[in-house]
Amino acid sequence: RERQAAAERERQAAEARELQAVEARAAAAREVIAKERAAAEEKQRRERAAAAAAEAEDQRQRTALGMAGVSMNGHVLWSFFNDDIPAGTVGVVTGVTSRSQGWSEEGDIVVKFPKGSWGLKGSSLTNALAVGTTVYSRTNYSDIPHGTAGKVESFIDDKGTVNCSFPSGYYQFNHNELLTIEQERARAAEARKRQAEAEQELAEAREQQAAAEREWQAQWQGGHC
Repeated sequence: RERQAAAERERQAAEARELQAVEARAAAAREVIAKERAAAEEKQRRERAAAAAAEAEDQRQRTALGMAGVSMNGHVLWSFFNDDIPAGTVGVVTGVTSRSQGWSEEGDIVVKFPKGSWGLKGSSLTNALAVGTTVYSRTNYSDIPHGTAGKVESFIDDKGTVNCSFPSGYYQFNHNELLTIEQERARAAEARKRQAEAEQELAEAREQQAAAEREWQAQWQGGHC
């Protein structure tokens, strides 16, 4: 009986040890799951924070670009000039400054020029003509009459010279020699206004001449009655 009791105690002890081992493995598994869950939650938190920061940065850049009236990767001209950026040099918008550095301030537009990149005030930039832009000649030519639409095909150099296609062929222009659709509409409206004013002046002059002739005829007839 004593051996049976001892065996029973040993069996119970073994079961207890096995139960403790199972509980220990379960506790370890729960700890691993908790750590993995915490890591996943931390990853999600960081991803959300990164996404929010990226969205905020994107919004900041969109706002700055919108206020400057330029677009990312757009071609622009600087209103001023120096040794690094000669007058008429075309640059490409690459971003917006995130902090003040040197003579650039936060929110300046970063523009890449042939000699380097600089942060410039948005108010000092104007849009150059991009490839694909519909353009019109500022000067009235026999091959390109006023009102003839063309398209910018490519940039020739960093001085703003562009290759344009018109119905009569391909031509090279400096950007200052071309008009955008809005500018062409304004030019055409001004031309129509000047033409209308000239026609009005001509009509008034003819009326004055006719009145003068009528008056002369009246005087002539009165003198011969």
